[in-house]
Amino acid sequence: MMAKKPKNEAGAKALLEYIGSADAENIYLKTDPGNVGANTKADTAGYNAVQKKSAEIIGTTKNIAQFLDRDTRPDFASTVMIPALQDFIKNPNDINGLTSSIEKQKKSIFV
Repeated sequence: MMAKKPKNEAGAKALLEYIGSADAENIYLKTDPGNVGANTKADTAGYNAVQKKSAEIIGTTKNIAQFLDRDTRPDFASTVMIPALQDFIKNPNDINGLTSSIEKQKKSIFV
């Protein structure tokens, strides 16, 4: 992910390309054995049992979601997004109303 209009678009794209490379993931995985590489060419030879099982599950799944509570502020996750996801499950037909509500609440939290 990068900003819509970065100051150095070519550099930003080059950085993202490198970060997603097998070489970069192999370096990162040496520092964090709790993760698995997203690049299919990442070296899995040193994976522990949990990483091997995680890679197996990820490799066979159709969809993957991030950890919302780790990727945003807790006040936004718990008071806006979690209820919004619950509302979506109850009523998946009101996407416009739901996203509008999220956007309004977001503006009050991320000032």
